[in-house]
Amino acid sequence: MNAIDWMYTFEKDNKTIREISRNANVTELEVLRTLITSDQVALYGKDEILPLLNELSEMGTTLVIVENQGSIFEIKCQFPKGQEGYGYYNLKIEGDCGLGGHVDINHINHVAVTSEIFFNKPSKAWWFIHESGRVVFKVYVG
Repeated sequence: MNAIDWMYTFEKDNKTIREISRNANVTELEVLRTLITSDQVALYGKDEILPLLNELSEMGTTLVIVENQGSIFEIKCQFPKGQEGYGYYNLKIEGDCGLGGHVDINHINHVAVTSEIFFNKPSKAWWFIHESGRVVFKVYVG
């Protein structure tokens, strides 16, 4: 499958970026770089990571998804505020959310903002992408 096929599969067949990546045996970043010509994908570099993380805390209820080795963890709450320190963006646990931790901003090189159909519903997601091209976590907003 080539880049033109990926675009068609994404826009016409409503396949997710994750499905395209797995079927083509490439990273999500490779697919996202191809799809930035679409009005459904924007890709931001390392300099935008901290401002985007800060912006997330102002967006109301979000759904944070972390996938690891085929297991998927979901946390639905307002994305916590954080601050940079020691190479991490440190999330503060506040209120009922319970989401906290440390985002290794030294190894996240891109953030993609996507609009796609997921389970037959329109969704907007922010993808935080490791330097390897793989997704560290996603945050669904709106």
